Amino acid sequence: MSLDDETIEAVAGGERSRPGRPDHAIPRYKLGETLGSGGMATVVLARDRQLGRDVAIKRMRPELAGDPGARRRFEEEALILAGLEHPGTVPVHDAGTLETGEPFYAMKRVQGRTLRDLLSGRQPEDIRSRQSITHLVDVFERVCQTLAAAHRQGLVHRDVKPANIMVDEMGSVYLVDWGLAVRLEGDGRSREHPGGSIAGTPAYMSPEQARAAPTNPASDVFSLGTVLYEILTGANPFSSSDVLESMRRVREETPVPPVARNPVAGRSLSAVCMKALARDPALRYGSAVELAEEIRRYREFRPVDAAPPTLLERAVNWMRRHPAVASAAAAALGVGLLGGVGVAVRIASRHSLHVMASERLDAADASLARVDAEIARATAAREAAPPDGRARLSLELDELRALRAEEYETVHGLAYAILGFGASSPDQVIQARVRRYQVEGVERYLAAGQELAAAASLRRALRAAATTNSLGFSKVEIAAMEAKLIQVEARLTPSRGPESEPPGH
Repeated sequence: MSLDDETIEAVAGGERSRPGRPDHAIPRYKLGETLGSGGMATVVLARDRQLGRDVAIKRMRPELAGDPGARRRFEEEALILAGLEHPGTVPVHDAGTLETGEPFYAMKRVQGRTLRDLLSGRQPEDIRSRQSITHLVDVFERVCQTLAAAHRQGLVHRDVKPANIMVDEMGSVYLVDWGLAVRLEGDGRSREHPGGSIAGTPAYMSPEQARAAPTNPASDVFSLGTVLYEILTGANPFSSSDVLESMRRVREETPVPPVARNPVAGRSLSAVCMKALARDPALRYGSAVELAEEIRRYREFRPVDAAPPTLLERAVNWMRRHPAVASAAAAALGVGLLGGVGVAVRIASRHSLHVMASERLDAADASLARVDAEIARATAAREAAPPDGRARLSLELDELRALRAEEYETVHGLAYAILGFGASSPDQVIQARVRRYQVEGVERYLAAGQELAAAASLRRALRAAATTNSLGFSKVEIAAMEAKLIQVEARLTPSRGPESEPPGH
């Protein structure tokens, strides 16, 4: 292990102290071989005589056991880990003081490999393998979910790095070593802990950590961004043989996007990584909760906020999510599916295919209108029916609404597929239809009380209109969307929980 990969903690102004607990020795554990060690503690294999099982014991180094500040931090780590109770954290079974006087806590023994081992074991061809990256992004997403749970509970890890991510023999993923974690203080929006100390691992810490400034969940997001960068490129962008140089790079340098170093990383995932690595915390994802949602959207072939998709990307992603409907669109558009990616193929008559696709879209649109009429009829019938006869009509309404959602996906996807196929000379009629779907979608989210989803849909449409404007929004339509966004944002409240990303966008 190089110095650059070691966790450091240099405290300015000393430590506040708190007396340790006067626990008695616990004779039930027979200590065995050392599994790992750090600056404050050692992890050893132990046999729990009482329950007849192997556990991992984390014990404080004897030379630090008499330091009240160090003892307090060790005990706080045990309390933090025990309080998380998340599948991505190692369960704590017991805590106390050994006969020799050092505090300890016993936890589940995790057998597996660290993400650092997995990354260092890759060959160059693995780094450029879409399958390998997909597997590691799955690991990364689960780390984000674990850290999201911690952030929701007001905790900052402060030492997220591949060496602290374990993948066990069953494929479970754990975020370990919470020795530098701190509890947040504040009003719930700008929670921070005091600055004055440098704590973390130089090549993975955030710029604010490297400046000994106050940190918040966005600091962990930066560390996650560094881990993702390493997954996508095979290299840490800030690593140096000199600790101070690593911290200077973290504070001052912005790495090149991962996709520039490895095209297989892809535009969307590269943009997510770069947003997480923004030097200004306000420009990053606010917490691992937001980053986990972004990675989920990416893995579900949905648009990510960090990189609004192009028209063709929208069509391809829709086809990946709906392969059955996509096969019909492919037949009409002459798009072959190769490895899950839509590939346009040359055909004899582009015009005739466009006509066929448009006719299919007309039929799907008419089917959607019929379902809407059925929903209106069933709603009126339910309102007029006696109370004991409404249950059957309510069930019918639920089925019709589910059918409408499927029909809407078909219409929406076909329209985007047609535009994607003819991106160089878009059909204005189809553009108008998609713009109408955009407005209807926003109103549908608002009617369902999904203001966050409506706001996200409007923001993406405005970003697209400000760049390529592939849907041909007029100035009047853009102004209307801006006004609608202002109205929607006014309805949002800080207490509102996160909503899922709108489907089909």
